[in-house]
Amino acid sequence: MATKVIIPWFCLAALTHGAFALTGTEAYRQEDYANAAVLFKAKAKLDPIEDYYLGRMYLYGYGVLKSNTLAQQSFKAAAEKGVLPAQLLMAKLELFQNHNPEQALFWFKKAAKSNDTSAQMYCAGAYLFGFGTKKNSDAAREFYIPAARSGNAIAQRTLAENFLNTRQPANQKMGLVWLQKAAALRDPEAEIMLAELYRKGDKVSQNTDQAKQLLEDALAQGYVPAVYQMGVFEQQQSHVKDAQTWYLKASSLHYLPAQLALAELYLDPKSELYSVQNGFLWMLKAAQSGSEKAQHLLAAMYQKGQGVAADEGLAAEWEATARKTQESNSSGTYAEQHMVQWLTCDKEKKLTQTAYRLPGIYSNWKNQDALQENIYNFPPKMNALARNQIYKSQFKMMDPNAIPINQYYDALMRVQAPSAKEALVLPYYPIRTKSVAAQDAHDRLQYAQREGYDYLTHLTSSPQAIEYPKEFKLLLNQAILGDSAAQFNVAQMYQQGLGVEKSIDQAIKFYLMAAAQNDLAAKYQLGLIYFQGSEGTPDYQLALDWWMDAAFKGNQYAQYALARLYENGYTDPNGKEVIAANPEQSFAMYQLSAVNNYGLAQYRLAEIMVRQKGTDFNVADLELRRKLIKGLYQGAVNYGVDQAKLPLAFYNAMDADPVKQAQAFTDAQQAANAGSVDAAFLLGIMYDRGIATEKSRDQAIHWYEQSAQNPMSAFILGTYAAEGTGLAKNLEKAVNYLQFSVNQEFAPADFNIAVLKQQQGEAFLPYLDKAVALGLHRAGLLLADYYMTSASNDQQLHQARDLYERFAKQGDPNAQLKLGYMYEQGLGIPQDYNQALTWYTAAAEKGSYKAQYLLGKLYHLGYLGAAPDYTLARQWYALAQTHYAPAAVAYGFIDEMVDDDYLHALNEYQLAADLGDPVAAYDLGLIYEKGKNQLVDLEKAKELYTQAANQGVVKAMVSLGILYAKDHKYDDAVSWLNKAVAQDDADAEYQLGWMAEKGMTRQSSMSEAIKHYQSSAGRGNARAMLALARLYQSGSQVVKNTQQSVEYYTLLARQDYPEAQYQLAKFCFSGFVEGCTEQQGKNLLEKAQQNGYRDAGQLLRFYTAKSQDGVSYIESIIVSQGQRTQDKSKS
Repeated sequence: MATKVIIPWFCLAALTHGAFALTGTEAYRQEDYANAAVLFKAKAKLDPIEDYYLGRMYLYGYGVLKSNTLAQQSFKAAAEKGVLPAQLLMAKLELFQNHNPEQALFWFKKAAKSNDTSAQMYCAGAYLFGFGTKKNSDAAREFYIPAARSGNAIAQRTLAENFLNTRQPANQKMGLVWLQKAAALRDPEAEIMLAELYRKGDKVSQNTDQAKQLLEDALAQGYVPAVYQMGVFEQQQSHVKDAQTWYLKASSLHYLPAQLALAELYLDPKSELYSVQNGFLWMLKAAQSGSEKAQHLLAAMYQKGQGVAADEGLAAEWEATARKTQESNSSGTYAEQHMVQWLTCDKEKKLTQTAYRLPGIYSNWKNQDALQENIYNFPPKMNALARNQIYKSQFKMMDPNAIPINQYYDALMRVQAPSAKEALVLPYYPIRTKSVAAQDAHDRLQYAQREGYDYLTHLTSSPQAIEYPKEFKLLLNQAILGDSAAQFNVAQMYQQGLGVEKSIDQAIKFYLMAAAQNDLAAKYQLGLIYFQGSEGTPDYQLALDWWMDAAFKGNQYAQYALARLYENGYTDPNGKEVIAANPEQSFAMYQLSAVNNYGLAQYRLAEIMVRQKGTDFNVADLELRRKLIKGLYQGAVNYGVDQAKLPLAFYNAMDADPVKQAQAFTDAQQAANAGSVDAAFLLGIMYDRGIATEKSRDQAIHWYEQSAQNPMSAFILGTYAAEGTGLAKNLEKAVNYLQFSVNQEFAPADFNIAVLKQQQGEAFLPYLDKAVALGLHRAGLLLADYYMTSASNDQQLHQARDLYERFAKQGDPNAQLKLGYMYEQGLGIPQDYNQALTWYTAAAEKGSYKAQYLLGKLYHLGYLGAAPDYTLARQWYALAQTHYAPAAVAYGFIDEMVDDDYLHALNEYQLAADLGDPVAAYDLGLIYEKGKNQLVDLEKAKELYTQAANQGVVKAMVSLGILYAKDHKYDDAVSWLNKAVAQDDADAEYQLGWMAEKGMTRQSSMSEAIKHYQSSAGRGNARAMLALARLYQSGSQVVKNTQQSVEYYTLLARQDYPEAQYQLAKFCFSGFVEGCTEQQGKNLLEKAQQNGYRDAGQLLRFYTAKSQDGVSYIESIIVSQGQRTQDKSKS
């Protein structure tokens, strides 16, 4: 009877792409390893990166049962297809596990072709020193040249040495360049070589100071050969005792050349330290330390009796020792040691101590339980930022004190009638008589200030009385001679009848003379005469022409006059409109005059700007607008415009400067005491917030009530009445106050009354819609969030998108974040990672930590290109990590899962855990439990798991259950496991099944175990399937059920589990699998053997021998057993 294979629900879901990622690669990058395994194994042929990912899953036991054999198979497949990390890993496996440096070099060469500097350097070292290949300096050069170009200092120094050792001057010059590059990177050996060139003046100008400085920098790096080289330097400078000191220091650091140097120093008859006995002792020490040269020299000393009694026997022994040393120096061990010293600048002597060691679980996991085959290890996690963490419709009233004070003032001005309806008064150029000087400040604001020299102004500054008729004659003579300043003053005197009989015609005549010389004041005055119709009929067009000419040439008074006329238009005394209103032209002229620092223009321009009802200002524009308006009011106050004081106080009240705040309080207090409602309102705000005074809610309420007819005061009073803050809670009163403010179109009032209505279960959307229409960002975001959290159709999602887009384009970072998330997730719109990138970037650049994190994830998960960009992901995570814990967790996740860098991962996880992140606590727990580059600390792990489990991390609950079970605290174990089972965790179900089978639970029974195993197996847990298959196969404590066993083994065999393949083959040979031929059974055994199941090979030989005449299967078994015995004896 054919078997009916059980397919767990999770397999079906994955294969049909239900609610899971569409590809195995996506599932892997999203930490869904079980699903990734199913999707990978469903493919007939894996892509290169899929092979690599599957290899890591097998290696670590993430989502599949751990299998080093299957891992290596996948890594090899990936490496053959060109995956760089897989090639590097295969090289290291050959080097350290298979002890095959020849094959390791094969893989390193492949990695070097991908421009991996570490691989290039390994290959260069292998050829330079003959490790795993014959020495070949030409082949080595092919590898260290590209490494040098990539900035590797050791490669640069080696290339320099190669060039310097040639005779061609051009090559030697190039060698010096490369040596200087390496020295600039502080390669200590390069510094020593360059120091020697400076000492000798070879290829560079001689400079012993520079030489010594280079040696000292090499010393500062702790480079032992530099200690010796300092001795060489001092000896070459004939500082023998200093040289001795350095040699002794180097010898104490076990540097062999220093010992030999001391021996030779003492044996030099010319040396002041000459001592044959000391020379012999240091030569002996160097020889005993393994110096071949010292061993030869020591043999000669025994031969000659130098420093010691002659001894032919000892001389021969040391010569023999020197020969052995030479043989040893040509061995593979010597080659490896020298290659490692070259690769690490003499810091290490074994490859296992370098970056070339096997990474990750191969070398850094200390918990032996985690290294077993056929187990699951739990992977680290990242935080999932769910939709409900982005979109939260929080109906909470706006805090009146959170609204910027200048926004209140803007709103105040928009509900008040424009002050431009006041009488039209235009500036003019007066003659500065004593009577003019005595007029009040308000009148003086109308005085125009003439630029350049002015005769009359100069005269009126004199304390003596002025004889105007006499001065007129003098000025007239100057005017006739063509002096434009005199022409202007004469025109003024004719116009005002000062020193001469008044004559407008004569005034016009002389103004025209000055205007012909481009005197702008004259042009302005001409316009004023024609506009006013002095002693005649006004000529408005001629007036406009003169003002326009003066205005566009820079006269601020003409600019102001035109702005005032165009602001509201002008009607003559007979009611005829002679100048049409032109707000745009008026605004432009005010701007020109304000730029020229005319205070009245600055004030008028500010008043216009605060009344503008724009709703599409972006955030940056709003800040720029605030600064501009404040600057205009400040300029107006400086000019003497008293009306600007109170508006400026609103802006100064929110200034960081306490002096400005104090001035604002004084100005508001004075105006409020004088009856200004607006000032009373400002005073209330300042008491409410404690600005330049003690905070007092009572005083604030008092002043708000004094200005209750002000819609902003009504808004605040209504909010406080609704909340019972400073006022008795009174919802009816609150609604009345807020409705009054709503009627005046103050958007925050619409917002707060909407919240109040929502809390009372009444219709609120009309108020919220109106607040949005008035441009209140917060209202728009709340409405959009409301649609996102309660959306029942695509239309509401589209409405939400439109709102987010509107405010996102205005620069609101929250809107940009939420719009980006809609595009990333495809919520109501087509998924578009590039649009998500655009909006996340906009929000991230404004400091949104969530946006920075989500932007990092786009790069991390490979959504923005053919592969993940971990560099950019790290950059964005780094910006957010100190404030937003998930970003630190994600950074640590890359450290651990991509680079196998547990030390940095621990630091990142700890940073996030300190911020209270439960996922970080769980990931830290894994590090301490598994001993990832740490000593195993199960108590620390339990402490961290408890923190995470108490905050809902399911795998932390499972991990706690397992640890408590190991401690024989079975009740605690079951408690945590049951909590995880309630969250549908398959590993927890398996663990409960195992505990029930072993009698560790209060309800221990085989039926209880079977129930848990089946539940776990249904969720795809391979250990549970294996447990069920074995139980049904053996019939131990359960009814034997071969068919059920075959079904589970079949499913597992299809997933390449070798034990299942082996057991299924046995069933096949026994006839329990209908339609299964002997050849199919052999195929299963071959797969099981390839996948690392030892017994499969023996059984395969048995059935192969059995089917072939003249072949003894017994002999093959005996040979196999003998081989195993031999293997054990070796181990």
